[in-house]
Amino acid sequence: MRDWAICPAALLPALLFVCPAAWSAPQTFDLGSYSAPPVVNRGEKPLDCTVTYLVQDVATNETYAARMLFEPPPDAVVGQSGRTPCPGMMPPTVGETALAGCRDHAARPSDCVFADMNKKFPASPSVDNTSDITSRCVSDHASQIAIACLNSGKRDVCNVGCGDEPETALQAARHRCEAIHGATCNITGSVPVEAP
Repeated sequence: MRDWAICPAALLPALLFVCPAAWSAPQTFDLGSYSAPPVVNRGEKPLDCTVTYLVQDVATNETYAARMLFEPPPDAVVGQSGRTPCPGMMPPTVGETALAGCRDHAARPSDCVFADMNKKFPASPSVDNTSDITSRCVSDHASQIAIACLNSGKRDVCNVGCGDEPETALQAARHRCEAIHGATCNITGSVPVEAP
């Protein structure tokens, strides 16, 4: 499984859809007290929210983990299990950014798809038969992202699962893959949601 991180600056257009400031009047660029975030997590600023997507090049069966960081707002508080909350909704541009990383490496950009595939994928291997929502895990809910696949001729057909331990994420991915495709999904792997 290959790995890369997406520069937060590349997400600026996507973040404008997520941040409340984008929905209000023009903002001044004077950061005021925001230059020193409050101490909320063991004497440190909370960690960025990490969203990790698994995307796949179906021509080579290579799977990529694309990690994107969302900086917490200055008034962020540590949430569930001591983790900084992630945005509740991800705009489509975030998933497209994950695919763009795969497309930069692929011989044909159309070979890049999200790694969570539906029943139609073996007959019609395109991004339209995959899901960006179920191909990602967020750091406020999981610490591991896993993939489980079966080989369908020339390509792997896969599904994704999230969990706090590698084994629970693998079980979730395997269960999802076997429920959707009705076959044993014994090609597996997992990586941390946050960058190692």
